[in-house]
This record gives sequence, structure tokens and C-alpha cells, in this order.
Amino acid sequence: MIAFKINVITPDAVRDFVSGLAKTYRKERGKLSEYEEVCAYDGNSIGRKIYRLEASDPLICESCEKLESAMENPDMQGNALEFPANAYVLKGRVWEEEENVDVKLFTLISPFILLKHAFAWDGESFKAIPDKYLSLRGYVDVLMLDQTVYMFRMNGEKLFQMERAYRTICRNKVEDVIADKIVSDIKTFRKIATTGYNPRRFVAFNESALKRFKEDSDFKSRIAEKFDIELTKEGEVESSDEKNVNRFVKFLCKRGMIDPVVTAAKRDTVSTTAYLLSNVLPLLAFDFTQYPDVIQFIVIFGFLAVLCLLHRRIDSNLCLELAGYRLYQCSMQRKNSSKNNVMVLIRKKQLNVNDEMKIHKINDELYIGEFVRPANG
Repeated sequence: MIAFKINVITPDAVRDFVSGLAKTYRKERGKLSEYEEVCAYDGNSIGRKIYRLEASDPLICESCEKLESAMENPDMQGNALEFPANAYVLKGRVWEEEENVDVKLFTLISPFILLKHAFAWDGESFKAIPDKYLSLRGYVDVLMLDQTVYMFRMNGEKLFQMERAYRTICRNKVEDVIADKIVSDIKTFRKIATTGYNPRRFVAFNESALKRFKEDSDFKSRIAEKFDIELTKEGEVESSDEKNVNRFVKFLCKRGMIDPVVTAAKRDTVSTTAYLLSNVLPLLAFDFTQYPDVIQFIVIFGFLAVLCLLHRRIDSNLCLELAGYRLYQCSMQRKNSSKNNVMVLIRKKQLNVNDEMKIHKINDELYIGEFVRPANG
């Protein structure tokens, strides 16, 4: 990696830019609100997440060292506009836990732009702009705070050349699986497991899951049934089928275990009743034998329906209530993250601690749940 240090003779303009960038992310409904959570990097790009890694992580440690070295010893020769940049970084320091720490903001695009058909005023007339100019973008791809890396976008993998690292991990883990003699077709398994999207999945490889799958026959049968993994008569994974191999890889790499587990659940018995009392029952005061009253009722009730749709008030949907859906205030735990005091609408009369379910975000306050399995099931 090589770097070029850019000098700006109007530092106040850069400070104003960084201040505006911070407001863009931190303001109400800003860019940070687009993300659901910050979690450890696991090779997946599902959901709106900020992925966290330490600079010492084997996936990026070598690239981090090269990047730091390039920034500390920038190439100062030649014209900056001729430098083949594919990213830029803003360096600074912030006050964090009673000490100043280094912060770096990476944006993975060249900061130099050539505007076509652009003209600048020189005091007398407009003249074409022949040269490139420096343009800072209103977003960040990667933030590095001291020795912790936060990837806001998956293109941050390119900055640290992570593809080569996770392919090496994949090859090693695939050989570990083969050595345990739990797949039927070694050659086909190796080919499928090391190609396509699978290599990046092995970043989250679960050693304990592999060991238990190999040694615990009851666990193997239950996992095979749950994740639709076909087994041979000898109890090996049928690895001549691509879909079956992919399902097995997802299980080994935690993609088959991402369903959150309920740690606390309290049923909401107020929302529907409050909606009926405050909105629906007053409408019954209309005289439905009178044509004008019927029209007024339809108009007002129609407005209520539109408001519920605009604000996604699914929790007050009487049809869903009659269909068996119930609203719960839950706390949930995944392997690397947790959610507390979120509202979940799920078709289940009783939700218990340690039940597993899939959740789909409707808005910042409400999730739709899909029951997966009961506690200890």
C-alpha cells in the first residue's frame, strides 16, 4: 500500500466538514439510525449492521500494519492529482474515556474529481475548469477508533484485503471437517464448501458445533431435522448434493443459529383495548339508518385506517388479533448481540423464556415474529 499526504491550507473548512459529517450521522433519523446493531464481523452481509473487528484480528492484522505504515510514511513525490487514489482517510484525535485516542475515517472512493462541462467564475466571466479538484464525500465506509475497526459498509473488506484471509481460513476449516469423516463425498464437499459465498461464511466457523455434531448422535439427528440436512445410512452428511452442503456449511458457520432466543417476555394486553376504546367505540354513536351518518363513518374510519398504515400500527390491527397474533414486550439474545424491551407481534398465545423465533423489523419500535421452536425443544 502507498499513501499520499494532502495538505489543505484552509483547515477550518475541513473541521467544518467533519463537524457536518458528525451531525449527518448522529442527528435524529440520521445515517446511524439506518443500522440495527453493532456486532462482531462474521463474514455475512445480512441486515443493516455495523461490523466490528480488532486490528489484531487475523483477518486484518497484516493489512492494518501495512496501512498504518503507509500512512506514517506517505509518498510525497509528484503531483497529488496524478496519484492513483482509490480511497482517502481523514485522521484526527477524539476524547474517549478521559484520554485522546486516534480516529481515522476511511471513504473508499478517489477524492479527486474532474467535472465535465463545469465553469467557474473568475471575477469577470465563466471559464472551464480543466483540472481535477478535491471532493470529500458525505459518508464514511470504515471508522478506525484506536485499534478497533468499524465497517459501515461491506466494501471495507477491500480496504483490508480480507478476501484472501477468509479463503485461507475456509480451506483450513474444510480440511478439519473432512478429517472428522462426517461427509460422504470428500471431493464434492471440498469443491462446494470452498466456492461461491461459502468461504466468507467460515469466518464464523463454530468448532464446538462441529465437535458435538460428530460425537452426539441425538444432536446430529435433531440438527439434521431442524435444518433439513440429509444424512446417509451411515450417519454422514450427504455431500454430493450442493444444496445439502450449503445447508450444512450454514449450520457450521452459525448462519443456522441466528434465531434469537427469548430471555424475557411480557404480553401486551393494553394496545388493542386502548385502540378500541379511544377510536372504534365512539364511532358506534353514528346513526347508521341515516345516509349522511354512514358517509361520515366511512370517511372517519377510512382516515383512521390510513393513519394506521402510515404509522405502521400493526399492533392495533384487529384482524391480526382475531387471527391469533399477540403482542409481547421482549428481551432477546443472540450469540453476539441482544435486544431489550422491543415489541414483537407473533402468532402465539404464550411466549416463554428460551423460546426461539425469527424476527423481521417493521420499524424502530415493532418486529414481526415467527416462532421456530420451544424452549428445550
